[in-house]
Amino acid sequence: EIAPFCTVQGCTCPTGYALIEYAFDQICRLLEAQPEDPDLPSCDVENNCSPSANCEWDEHQYRYQCVCNPGYDGNGYTCVEKEVSCLDEEDICDQHATCNYIVSLKKSICVCNKGYEGDGRTCHLAPECAEDDDCGMNSLCSDGLCVCQDGFERDISDFCVRTGSCGGAYCAENAICMLERRQNIQYCHCPDGFVGDGIHSCK
Repeated sequence: EIAPFCTVQGCTCPTGYALIEYAFDQICRLLEAQPEDPDLPSCDVENNCSPSANCEWDEHQYRYQCVCNPGYDGNGYTCVEKEVSCLDEEDICDQHATCNYIVSLKKSICVCNKGYEGDGRTCHLAPECAEDDDCGMNSLCSDGLCVCQDGFERDISDFCVRTGSCGGAYCAENAICMLERRQNIQYCHCPDGFVGDGIHSCK
């Protein structure tokens, strides 16, 4: 048994499976294999197996049979990847993904974290931007990354500010650039013995 493929239009099963509906769940059950046509060549003569299967000798049938590879279900001619829930095997998710229950699919799947993209089992950094408008002031989009324009640099708040500035402003002579930790803001400050706003004067 495997999980069906579900969309907003409904659920379907791969070829060779029947959709079985329960009160709160749906599964795909493998249909009974039909007797093979004795005139058909066996798979060792003409390989008609699924790409996800191998042609193997079957002692009971005394002939070669298509057998789905490990991790796949099916009759050998049609093989589908087994549905594995990340609730049962959380380590199947990428280190940059989490296991989330998706209501529309009625199952738990791996979903890439914010800033990453992929199928959840494999995630990679998503581009930060596609065009300049995706970036903040004084920055441009270059190869999917927001970079500061010439004459600007990133401050501790990740904004592009004038190079050598303190939170976007230039401190007056004798003033020092300080960090207000609670709000993570830089500002110009006149040290003890000096008077001024730190930007226009500090005497």
